[in-house]
Amino acid sequence: MTTAEALEGLTDAGGFEILGTRALRELYDDCRAIAHFGVNAAGKTIPNPVDAFYLVPGSKPPRYVMTAFTLTARDRLERKWLFDRTAAQKARKATATDDGDLIKAGREAASIRASHPAATFVVYLCTNRRLDTDLMTLVYDKAAELGVEVQFLEQSQLRDFLDAKPEGQWLRQEHLGIAADQLSQSLLRSLSSLGLDRCAAELLLTSIDQIVPTRAADTAADAIQSSDASLHLLVGPSGVGKSVIAQDLFRRHIDSGGIGIWVPGEVAAQAISLTDAVEQVIRSLHPRISSGAGHETLRLAAADRPLLIVVDDINRSDQPSQLLQKVIVWSRPPGHDGIQVGTPKSPICAICPVWDSYWLPQRHMYEAMGWVRVQAIGLMTRPEALACLRAALRDQADRFTTTELDAFAVRLSDDPILLGLFGILLRGDPNTNPVPLSENVIGHLVEKSVGELAINRGLASADYKSALARLSREMIQRKVLYPHWADLQIWLQAEPRTLDALG
Repeated sequence: MTTAEALEGLTDAGGFEILGTRALRELYDDCRAIAHFGVNAAGKTIPNPVDAFYLVPGSKPPRYVMTAFTLTARDRLERKWLFDRTAAQKARKATATDDGDLIKAGREAASIRASHPAATFVVYLCTNRRLDTDLMTLVYDKAAELGVEVQFLEQSQLRDFLDAKPEGQWLRQEHLGIAADQLSQSLLRSLSSLGLDRCAAELLLTSIDQIVPTRAADTAADAIQSSDASLHLLVGPSGVGKSVIAQDLFRRHIDSGGIGIWVPGEVAAQAISLTDAVEQVIRSLHPRISSGAGHETLRLAAADRPLLIVVDDINRSDQPSQLLQKVIVWSRPPGHDGIQVGTPKSPICAICPVWDSYWLPQRHMYEAMGWVRVQAIGLMTRPEALACLRAALRDQADRFTTTELDAFAVRLSDDPILLGLFGILLRGDPNTNPVPLSENVIGHLVEKSVGELAINRGLASADYKSALARLSREMIQRKVLYPHWADLQIWLQAEPRTLDALG
């Protein structure tokens, strides 16, 4: 379906008013902050003389903007806009609400003009239909008679804006269901939220309620706000929650209206540049996007609205030390010589969790770099671990004493992901014995997943377990932790039953 066909087929008057108002704000300076009051919170139209109203700030003489939207058929537009009960010969039963939109706007203008004689007025008449010169001429003549300026926003203008402009394409996707292929700020914000959900799933986080405030996360957030560094390395041993902190920082940035990209370590390893890495992620989130999305994403970033890039997890790549070097180079601000200070703040801010075993051998090379900031991350404090455990357990937390919760935290090594999984699994089956569960959370997760698959897919649990064991051996022997499906098809081509189970 073309955009013009989608526009002409609209039947939701309230939805068209919202679409038209958002388009006007993008198209005309006079409408940048126009107040739309023709639709209620449920998206239904509210009877008003005009659908939106605005006094252009600082205008001298004062300039007032009014809008009227309609889905009326083309052959009824003249009446919809120009009917005047005071001039019609057979309009004895007509009331003020029956007057045409331009007549009502003219009445509003006359009322304002009584107090502000020098005021000027513009009325935007918005329709999803195409217009012809005869109707437009009638409207222009009546507008001149009423002392107002009239502007049309009709089907062809809307179509061209929705098809050709990045923000227009975003509105087209939102209101007409036709996917955008150009990147805009609005689409990037939407993809940022989608990336946030994806990285939460990667960390097995089902809810932001599982993220509890920690001193390390607060310190890192303060550093991002106050520091001019364009790369923040979260350095510490495995299992202390570096990736969870990175996800929390990413969430805070997105929730505050920022834009960001979550770059998996395997994507960073394959990419030849930051632009390439960003484009790969954007394309995975929105396959229809046009080429050059990586460059456009970086172009949309600015020092006052930086693009936050989280690169995780480089530690499990084939060459983590080399990948860390790549990330450091990517985050270097343009024109920075490595040690100078006082340079403009970069529009890019990167966060990278890294094991201390990979950072420490290289620290002498990079710790003096002016754009690199290092924060050491240690284990969660016991109160933080207990807070994380209670958040994950939710209503099940009251079953246990503080001493018991403390014992669970010890067995789970204060690891935030294990603490969260423990809570999820116990909530899912409260009859599970919590002690064995705390001693083998991953094993129980696999058992639960295999059991669900067996029920939903009909294959025996033993087949799934055998397939997982076979896959694990191949991954370890080949030293490939992120195999692609094409890899598995080659590795296991002689084992169709195993492939079927893995699929």
